[in-house]
Amino acid sequence: MNEALHLKLKHQLQQNGAVTPAAWLAIETCMQTKQVKYHDGFLYQAKGIAYVADGLLKEYNSQYRDRPAIVNFFNTNQFLFMDERPAQQFFRACVPTLIYYWNWEAIQQLWLQFPELIRIYRNLNVQYINQCQLRPFLLEEKSTEVKIQRFYAEYKANVPLLPKKDIANYLAINYNYFVRNYQKFL
Repeated sequence: MNEALHLKLKHQLQQNGAVTPAAWLAIETCMQTKQVKYHDGFLYQAKGIAYVADGLLKEYNSQYRDRPAIVNFFNTNQFLFMDERPAQQFFRACVPTLIYYWNWEAIQQLWLQFPELIRIYRNLNVQYINQCQLRPFLLEEKSTEVKIQRFYAEYKANVPLLPKKDIANYLAINYNYFVRNYQKFL
């Protein structure tokens, strides 16, 4: 166990509500871990919560598309909520990534023992929903320049880890146009 990563998780939870020592112990006990190699996929339960302890994930959606589109990025210290997603949605690691996750049954047991955790869950879910709304907001932007600038403002720390083709895919910009022009937009 990496104690420093566990402390980051605990701090992240405490920013959204009180976590008693007993609740923290229960959270650690039912936590599962998965180390995902570069470009490997992360298979998730039908329902649950995952936390990117270290690394970077990209989320794809292939529904109604000939080629999957990148619809989200999840960085270190971010939660993602795994609901009843269609089989067309999947995750891949942009770099070696460590994920902590809890299945739905474990979450429900935690809530029964520690009802105060429900508030934390709701706060984290709102953050997740806000994260998921970024791409549609960017796609509504008519100016490619503004689209790229907003992307860089949001993902500045991740840009060195992301291939240009992934950024172009996420922003729905022609790759060749993006490669020729992205420097002048920064």
